[in-house]
Amino acid sequence: MVTPVQRKLINVPNSDAGKLQHLLTHYTRRNIDLALISHTALGHQKAQDEQSNIGIMLEEPAQRLMKAYNNAKKQIENSALSFSAFYSEPNRVNLYHRLLANIPLSSVGFIGLNEKFHQSILLCADWLSTDLYRLPHNRIFMQSPRLPIKQTDLDAIKKLYTKDYAIYEQAVAIFNKRWNKYQKRHAIPIATGKKVFIHLGPPKTGTSAIQAWLHANGKALAKEGIYYPEHGADVNGVSSGNFEHVISYEAKQGTHYFDLNKLRSLLSHFNNSDSRVLLLSSEHFFYYLLWFFSLVPDAQYIFYIRHPLALAESGFHQEVKRHDRTKNFRLSSPLGFTALNLVEGMAKAFQAQVNFRYFDDSLYEGGSLLSDFAHTISSNVDVPSEVKKLNTQYSPGAVKLMMACNAFATKTLRGDLDKFLQRYSENQPAFSFITEKQHADTKYALIKEVHARQYNEYSPSKTHLLQLIEAYQPPESCSEERQSEDLKNVLHALYRNNFALVAKLYEEARQNNVNSEAGVIVNRLKAYSSFSVKLLLYKAATAGLSRLNILPIFRKFVNMRKSK
Repeated sequence: MVTPVQRKLINVPNSDAGKLQHLLTHYTRRNIDLALISHTALGHQKAQDEQSNIGIMLEEPAQRLMKAYNNAKKQIENSALSFSAFYSEPNRVNLYHRLLANIPLSSVGFIGLNEKFHQSILLCADWLSTDLYRLPHNRIFMQSPRLPIKQTDLDAIKKLYTKDYAIYEQAVAIFNKRWNKYQKRHAIPIATGKKVFIHLGPPKTGTSAIQAWLHANGKALAKEGIYYPEHGADVNGVSSGNFEHVISYEAKQGTHYFDLNKLRSLLSHFNNSDSRVLLLSSEHFFYYLLWFFSLVPDAQYIFYIRHPLALAESGFHQEVKRHDRTKNFRLSSPLGFTALNLVEGMAKAFQAQVNFRYFDDSLYEGGSLLSDFAHTISSNVDVPSEVKKLNTQYSPGAVKLMMACNAFATKTLRGDLDKFLQRYSENQPAFSFITEKQHADTKYALIKEVHARQYNEYSPSKTHLLQLIEAYQPPESCSEERQSEDLKNVLHALYRNNFALVAKLYEEARQNNVNSEAGVIVNRLKAYSSFSVKLLLYKAATAGLSRLNILPIFRKFVNMRKSK
């Protein structure tokens, strides 16, 4: 058996090599041996045949020095050391030259650049001959911001670090050459005269409503030459869009990955078809920007921007509904256009065309989300004047009930409860957990952020961002009394419509020794699911009676109890 070759990534200080190594070892689809070694060990790698197994990440010299300076200041309190004194120290000058002057850079297996970190991830995976799982959109994946440096310092550094800049420029040239080859080898062409629209979401921007409309109008879209691949939906009409046409699931690891073969097959089918437009839509595509932007650079991407407060609150509801949240709503501070910043930064890195849309009635083309989306894809298919809300936000009491049940109920029971609570909440009035002060403080911070942004051809409209902020008005803030009153109504409705579920929920709560936080709700479940009710259900089940047959008996039993 051939022993896998160990690859070594040189940890040049302040180059983010550690972040890259973490991604390539924790999110890879096959086992790899990528060791992170100190830059001081580079001098021992002399053999020519070993250099192809060495990787190195480099940062623009002045930026590397500023990062190092900031780190040094944090470690030494009340340090009076100036930046100019820091970068002028002789032992710090021309580090790259001392490390790499005797190594032909063209023979080094992998060269990454921190200023092109996203492309570096793909080139490193290619060097390691591996594919990656979905990468997290958190601080691990966000690029470090470029640090401001005075022009006088920048000029001095370029003069003092001439040899380092020569090495760095050589590395940049090699990197660009390798990236161009990578793109030619992997990018998927779109046939002349055809277009590809990829709707990225993101989550909580009406994707379910858009996909339900697209799915229902597949034939009408096809008549216009728009190919929208079919997909399913749950009983509430909610779907993941075309997710499975591009993304695959690996059961062994329990995670998803971008399936290049699926995408190639789909685009090949489209290129050879009579359709003029391929339209893909899924809120989950937002998590695979790295692959979409690099593999289909000629596609037109659609991304909706929603007010951060609305996103935060909607995200809370989604966590309660789908991700077992048990804690009350809490507003993180500060809020900003996080998802937008990520998309904008990556679009600029890959020169991708993103059509930024604005999730607000006052900014929709045609006055509604669906008319706005139809306009964006140049479709004349009729859109309904009123759209049924999908993936409905829970009512205040429904939120409280589901948070309690998330602490003890099985996935199956939570799924049954979710379906009921969504139906119950459909016609309930809107509400918010956000206070007036939180709204005012966030509005001030967001306006400040918008004015401070640097705009380019990959940016959204500054005017529209400001309009989005001004237009947002959260619904009336929900009081504790209102939530408690609605909880009573929810439980009573559940009792009347699905008493078996009430009994099952209480039984699981009892078996799991639910803590005091959910105790009040559990006690109410207990009151609604007495021993007599459970006994009646048990007898009915053993007698082979259907729910339809038992319902009149149960109602008679309930009326007897109420009369006591």
